[in-house]
Amino acid sequence: MSYAAYGQEAILGRLLVDIVHGDLTNETIGLVNQLDPEDLVLPMLHLVRYVQGMNMSPHLRARINCDLLDELRIITMEQTADLYPPDPEDNLPTWRLDALIPDRVLPIIKDLLLETLQGGISYETLTAIDDLGELEDVPEPYRELLSLVQSFRQDGQEISDFLLYNLSGVIDQLKLLRR
Repeated sequence: MSYAAYGQEAILGRLLVDIVHGDLTNETIGLVNQLDPEDLVLPMLHLVRYVQGMNMSPHLRARINCDLLDELRIITMEQTADLYPPDPEDNLPTWRLDALIPDRVLPIIKDLLLETLQGGISYETLTAIDDLGELEDVPEPYRELLSLVQSFRQDGQEISDFLLYNLSGVIDQLKLLRR
């Protein structure tokens, strides 16, 4: 039995499975191209239009699959935010944005942030962070980031991935403070 026999919902379900699986097939693309966007609502409308307007070249397919997975991630984040809106008063961090960063730590923090965004923490930076010792004089959010590195005993790539994840949370909290 063909998916087309099940209608629009089955095609949309197949699209979602292909996106999550990371393998958007020619058959699924053909089915999605048959859908009329006028019959759809957000968020599926956005995904269908993306697929209907995409380049069919096989050598671009892996990149397109990644883009679609990222679109799906954003949709889920938006849906979650609508269901569970944050109360800004509950989530305000207690950090002081004007807190001074000690001179002994500032160059290390700069290196750590740069290397995190470049995808790997160097041995020199890891050693410098370990040599810092106690961090009571370091203001948040930097103390938290440095503590994470001090307690994480993996290679620079894994630490970088871990910090990227944590840094996104720190950025969200900083945005709350700057409102």
